[in-house]
Amino acid sequence: MKKLVLFFVFAIAFGFFSPAAHHAQSRDLQRWEQQAPNVSIVRDDWGIAHISGKTDADAVFGAIYAQAKTTSIA
Repeated sequence: MKKLVLFFVFAIAFGFFSPAAHHAQSRDLQRWEQQAPNVSIVRDDWGIAHISGKTDADAVFGAIYAQAKTTSIA
């Protein structure tokens, strides 16, 4: 069990600080920035998010973003 925990600790540590991980994160960020203008999120009086997007993928992206913002606020 100790070996498994150490393995995950090292995998996470080296994964987050490697140049390849940084490059992947920047590609993800670019993709998200391109997708964000296609999404509209409007919250009503009760805080319910109403999401619309040009495509189904845009709407799902908006729903995940709205859920993440709700979770981070609470």
